[in-house]
Amino acid sequence: GSGKSTLMHILGLLDHPTDGSYILDNKDISKISKSKQANIRNKQIGFVFQQFNLLPRTTVLDNVMLPTIYGKQKITETKARELIKEVGLTDRINYKSNQLSGGQIQR
Repeated sequence: GSGKSTLMHILGLLDHPTDGSYILDNKDISKISKSKQANIRNKQIGFVFQQFNLLPRTTVLDNVMLPTIYGKQKITETKARELIKEVGLTDRINYKSNQLSGGQIQR
């Protein structure tokens, strides 16, 4: 009830208010294009979701590399493999995310 999730979605540019306006950095968000909103969300807003939002039929490696497709900061496959190693999932690198345990997904 009280609208906490709705507020967070609006503040994070994942949703739009049905009434009123949202001013961020002196800009009315409703007047900014979807692509510019995505860029703001990518560069200035951070979220930690309760759900991990991995693509279930995509490998661990591809899930790690996917955000770089939409962002300007690119990582190499070598770097992605290093990150996967850091969280102890090297042996699962080619597994699809729907084949992982809850703890593995969290990592």
